[in-house]
Amino acid sequence: VNLKGVGETTQEKLKKLNVYEILDLLRLLPNRYLDYSKKVTLDKVDKEKITVSFLAQITNVKQYYTKTGKLFTEALAKDETGSVKLIWFNNPYIKRLISDETTYTIAGKTSSFANKVCLISPTIEEGDSLTLNTSGLVPIYPQTQGINSRWLRQKINIILNTADLIDPLDPIDEYKQTTSLINAYKNIHFPSNKEDKKLM
Repeated sequence: VNLKGVGETTQEKLKKLNVYEILDLLRLLPNRYLDYSKKVTLDKVDKEKITVSFLAQITNVKQYYTKTGKLFTEALAKDETGSVKLIWFNNPYIKRLISDETTYTIAGKTSSFANKVCLISPTIEEGDSLTLNTSGLVPIYPQTQGINSRWLRQKINIILNTADLIDPLDPIDEYKQTTSLINAYKNIHFPSNKEDKKLM
């Protein structure tokens, strides 16, 4: 498997996670999952500290610097049932990713800002397709500087969809598997439901 973007600098960072070869990435197990398996409408996004995923258009994007020098970006997510404010700190690129009249899948944990429910630093992805970062049970991995869960999800997904893994126990007659080795790793990293996750 050829993983693009994994040069010497990245390899040194991965060593801090005890990742020295490709198979080690599959052995880097999630320590928790974000449950984005059910999308909600915005009239249901009315409480703090709940994990949500929803479809909405993003409007009224504004950027400015606070008195302390932080770059503050705010926007409004809207669907047919309501709206909620989105906030990012020190993210100069987020405004470029947002287009008018485009529907996004937005996911994150609700918080409070100026006494109103909002989402701080939510993940946004264009459209309504199944994605690694905003749909289903999203794995959260151990991280180190320069290597975050989003990066790990992408690379692990590439390995799972391209690698030809051989189970070292296959030659043993007494050894019986209920699933293949590659499917076992898929159930661990990207479970389709909570029952698959329990197979870890």
